[in-house]
Amino acid sequence: MKKSICTRCKKDISACDCYFYGSNNESPEQEANRCTSLIESREYKYIRFVEREPKPKTKVFSVESKNFDCLLGFVKWHAPWRRYCFFVEDGTFFDADCLRDIQDFINNLMIERRKK
Repeated sequence: MKKSICTRCKKDISACDCYFYGSNNESPEQEANRCTSLIESREYKYIRFVEREPKPKTKVFSVESKNFDCLLGFVKWHAPWRRYCFFVEDGTFFDADCLRDIQDFINNLMIERRKK
């Protein structure tokens, strides 16, 4: 039996502690494939936005620290508000510069969406 390796943490998928593993009741093989499905990445001074889930109408981006290589949250479409929002991970905190970068990123996503 072939072992699936997570491309993010380089561990066997059954021992993977990435924030992707186990999130959608997918098989380890499906999780491994999803871990590798990076589509787009945008970087700012301290944070990066990486597209994670290709969807037909909207996008999902993980928000990661560049210095500490950890997950800070997700930017994804929030249907009730009809706009992209930032969903923060527990235990994270941000200064004004990072919040400005997140706001800039979301504003650019909304501009792109309105152009379609």
